Amino acid sequence: MIRYTVLSTLIAAMMSVGAAAGEHHYDANSITDVHEIYFGPQIEAIPGEPALFIPIRINTSRPTIGVNIIITYDPSLLTPTVVAPNLFFQNFQADMSIQGRIRINLLTDLPPPPFVPPIEGDTIFAWISCCVTSEDLGYDLLTHIGFYEDPNTPYPDNSLLLADGNWVVYPNLSLTRGDVLIINPIYGDININGFAFEIGDAITFLNYFMGDVQFTRRQYANSDCNRDGIQASIADLVFLLGVINGDRLLQYDPPFADRPESISEYNSRNSLDSHSLCDIVLNSDESLGGAYFVLDYDSDLVEPSCVLLDNSADDLELSWTASNGKLMIALYSWRGYGSMFSSGKLLSILYSGDSGLQNDIFAVSRAEFSTSDGEPLDAEYEIDYTYTAAAPASMPTATAISILGYPNPFNGAVSISYDLPSDGDYDLMIFDILGRQVKSLMRGNQRNGKGSVIWDGTDNRDEGVASGIYFARLRGEKVSASLKLFMMK
Repeated sequence: MIRYTVLSTLIAAMMSVGAAAGEHHYDANSITDVHEIYFGPQIEAIPGEPALFIPIRINTSRPTIGVNIIITYDPSLLTPTVVAPNLFFQNFQADMSIQGRIRINLLTDLPPPPFVPPIEGDTIFAWISCCVTSEDLGYDLLTHIGFYEDPNTPYPDNSLLLADGNWVVYPNLSLTRGDVLIINPIYGDININGFAFEIGDAITFLNYFMGDVQFTRRQYANSDCNRDGIQASIADLVFLLGVINGDRLLQYDPPFADRPESISEYNSRNSLDSHSLCDIVLNSDESLGGAYFVLDYDSDLVEPSCVLLDNSADDLELSWTASNGKLMIALYSWRGYGSMFSSGKLLSILYSGDSGLQNDIFAVSRAEFSTSDGEPLDAEYEIDYTYTAAAPASMPTATAISILGYPNPFNGAVSISYDLPSDGDYDLMIFDILGRQVKSLMRGNQRNGKGSVIWDGTDNRDEGVASGIYFARLRGEKVSASLKLFMMK
């Protein structure tokens, strides 16, 4: 704990000397003067949060070289651990010895040098780091950070010392309390619609892992689905999926799901006999229920073209996205049963670019693992690189379907683009999760090349369909492809 005795004694002496000399040290603001100490907009806190940072701001229109304040808080909800300056001051001291209060004193202009410029304008001059209560409050609770005037001190406890030697005190010094909203989590309500553990929550969670969604503080609080105190982990996603499956919302395997392919299947479909591969090999004592990787790469040198699960891990679902030099991969089990993967080659990343690079092409910046029960899992992994060169075959490439626009999930309509390898008969249909045909979007002879159609979320009777998972399947004489779509209303 940092003591403030020396500095507070110095401030008291400066005030008493000025008063004894008959000097007018308390400043009266002019119409244009601004002197305020405040905490900024409302802060949202998560129960059990170990380090909630609360800024202390000062807004002053005249050069200020000293600050003397006493801050109050509710010790049953917040426990300050550190008070630290945000700027360099020659003397900064804080005292937290009295529960519920923090006294802060600072001076910028003390001998000897170096010279420290005074504070001027609107800035954060210090931070308070607090532990938030882990008690289940049962509702959102608003608490306040305020100011305290000790009646036992002979001088004002909340004041500013200006560079011209004058002091600014209340009411010329505006003291604005801060608000801290402690969120009551609704665990599993990831999409913030008031209903937990829905398919929409799983979709929103997955989009977070793919980098398409940035969580708000409330979403982050709700994301601790397995209640282990760690928010937004792959274990939370696996736990959420397990609850959804237990409610029998997803009891069937999609008949036309875009299942992960093996390397051999990928080559046969895409006629690629040469490829650069980055393999991730896992070693775990327990079966894998989910995994999440973030890998950094130099997009000027290489670019991921596909991520494929190994055949031994095909009980897992795979989602991945790559943009701006960052590859995000999520593996998870919708079903929670079957031949579970534990050790061996987990997946392969196909990439294009400088094939001479053999090491350190992808750098793992985040890796976490979960059991099928939604518990964090300790596992080891390593990365291997391989390159196989051969002349490409002359077979046409497979049809590709991609979703254009954002988001997927979509609301209303979605544009489905395709690339046909040759002239011929094709059909493009929408199926629901039970394999029932919902809508025929295209049927008959088509020319090769790119095209697109719009699905407006209606069935063959032009009636709107319900929210949920659907599959777009494009099929030709020798090729087919499917894509999972998420409709949310």
